[in-house]
Amino acid sequence: TSGMYRFSTNSSIDTYGLLYDGEIDPSFPSNSLLAYNDDGGPGYGLQFKIIANLQTGSTYTIVVTTHGALITGA
Repeated sequence: TSGMYRFSTNSSIDTYGLLYDGEIDPSFPSNSLLAYNDDGGPGYGLQFKIIANLQTGSTYTIVVTTHGALITGA
């Protein structure tokens, strides 16, 4: 359904989020990047939050990762 969507995390880990329009081309990932965020979310200020107007019939990819390398946890 078309509309505004909000994606965020609630974790003790410092997260980072990226929203792509369709598939991600590894050679040019920024070509399909719609939005990204590091510390805009709830909690400790270490969570991401992305708000986007998404359309019916389109495919989106959201990537959730950590801000730092080699970080693991629940």
